[in-house]
Amino acid sequence: MLLAVPVTIASGFASMVPVSTPPIAVVSSSGYVRIFEMVKAGFFLNLISVFVLVAVGLTLINRVYS
Repeated sequence: MLLAVPVTIASGFASMVPVSTPPIAVVSSSGYVRIFEMVKAGFFLNLISVFVLVAVGLTLINRVYS
């Protein structure tokens, strides 16, 4: 369980790839937002989410499952 929770949370953090979720795929196919802009914003979101995931993994999961 200690590895299942972080993996589950990390699967929701796939915001860098333009086809990672259906709404992002629709925005990408509309042509109003370039793929490079989406990758640039998604890269920083993924960096932030890594730190959030580590913080959650080190604090909450140990308290819940111990």
